[in-house]
Amino acid sequence: MIHRTKQQIVMTKDIILRGTIFTLLLSLFLFSGCSSNDDEITPLTYVTIVENNPQTDGFDFPIYSGEMTGWKIPPNPSVTYDEGSFLVHRDDGIHPAIDFFREDGSSAEGYELWSIGDGVVVDIVYDREAYPSKWDGSDRDEGWGNLILIQHDYLENGVNNRIFALYAHTKTIEVELNDVVQRNQLIGLVGKTDGVSGTVTWPDHLHFEIRITNITADSWPKSSGLTTDAEVLEHWTHPLDFVSEHRP
Repeated sequence: MIHRTKQQIVMTKDIILRGTIFTLLLSLFLFSGCSSNDDEITPLTYVTIVENNPQTDGFDFPIYSGEMTGWKIPPNPSVTYDEGSFLVHRDDGIHPAIDFFREDGSSAEGYELWSIGDGVVVDIVYDREAYPSKWDGSDRDEGWGNLILIQHDYLENGVNNRIFALYAHTKTIEVELNDVVQRNQLIGLVGKTDGVSGTVTWPDHLHFEIRITNITADSWPKSSGLTTDAEVLEHWTHPLDFVSEHRP
């Protein structure tokens, strides 16, 4: 039988206590260190609404705008869209957009992008590689590249309504912040910018969104804690359904 002195017992308890504290601190460190930035929740932020913005008399297609027989038939047979991409649940969250790309998988780089209606440019994000002198040094371009957000006001049933059209991953930006634009005006070219050097895994395409609230251009559902279709639809609407219902 082993006999321990009171001093030995106290020292043993002290060692156990220190070990327990160390283990807890290590666990907390590892837990926080393994958390991905993608899982961090950032509250939605908003752009300033432009009051007295001239109303547009209708909306048109963002690529090769002009008359179409319907959204099922793109105006150029070499350009198509992924109709099923809206509200698709992916690893990075719910996808609130329609993606336009080349049907045969070839590059769509340089296709002209047009404003879907009269409006005003309320937010721009510059890709750090495409526009190093205009990049603001933030991480707003990460995963997005170049972004253009345009506010459109329109009259419906005697009431002024408002939407915000987002064009993402563009190769170029042909407008400036606060520019007033017209329907069918060139605003940029299709690209595949993503704000992070050497990580692009997608082909050149247009990621096109229509928002019904004035959230900033780089807003993303999962990053803002929006994890259900209902939550997303409080801020986004189906781009093609909207435009097809509001033609000139």
